[in-house]
Amino acid sequence: MEENKTYNSGEEEKTESNKEQLNTTSTDETISSAAETEEQPLTLNLQPSDMEVHHHAHESHGKKNWKAYFWEFLMLFLAVFCGFLAEYKLEHKIEKDRVKEYAELFLEDLKNDSIYVNQLLTNQQQMLLQADSLLSLLSSDRFLHNNYQLVNHFNKLSVFVDFNPAFPVNFEQVKNSGSLRYFKNKKLVSSLSTLQREMEIVEEVYKGYNGFIEQYLTPFSINHLNTLQYDIFTRKVLVNDPDIYGWNREEALLLANKINRKRTYDIFFINRFLNGCAEKITALSNSIKKEYHLK
Repeated sequence: MEENKTYNSGEEEKTESNKEQLNTTSTDETISSAAETEEQPLTLNLQPSDMEVHHHAHESHGKKNWKAYFWEFLMLFLAVFCGFLAEYKLEHKIEKDRVKEYAELFLEDLKNDSIYVNQLLTNQQQMLLQADSLLSLLSSDRFLHNNYQLVNHFNKLSVFVDFNPAFPVNFEQVKNSGSLRYFKNKKLVSSLSTLQREMEIVEEVYKGYNGFIEQYLTPFSINHLNTLQYDIFTRKVLVNDPDIYGWNREEALLLANKINRKRTYDIFFINRFLNGCAEKITALSNSIKKEYHLK
């Protein structure tokens, strides 16, 4: 009996020990599984049937035929050709606008120069009249008693003339910049160059003309006239009977020779140079208006 009790008590202790171990193991497994659950990130297990699949079309990587190469070449050629046409059109428009600007500049210069040259023509014609009147006095006995008329005619004849048109200056600048290439009308360009040379010649000739006045007429005013009795700038006589010093027949004939020589200069300039310039300016202005539709 005692052995049975001892045996039963031993069995009960083993049973209680096993229960405690089972409880401990279960608790540890629960804690371990909870820890693993907290440490592992949440993952979605999506099935292929639940996902939207996009299929991208890919060109075949097989060998191209000649048609494919032809169309690629054609598209490339058209792209390059269209770019070239666009650039050519833009450049053509820029050149067209620029040449019109230069044409307007030249036309404005020619208008001003036309007024300028016509005024010179009027002045030269007035000088011819003054020269004829003075020669009439010097070739008669009236030269001794008409000091006012003599000095008045002489002052108007001994004026320097500066020929400074605007066109040659601007034309030279355009030419030096190489912008004359924008003018496609070669005949018009030739006419522009001809007018420039013509005006340069007139300018040089007028320098000689002024040199003649300074050499032969200015000394007479210094040696024989009282410069206080007339305005040097306007050439207007300020007194009714101005003085003429050392005045005699011989001096009158010498002055007549000089005035006649200057009269020849005046006729030469009017007929040869100024009239020629005026005609060329008018013709060239009309050509520019017609070529570029200007007013």
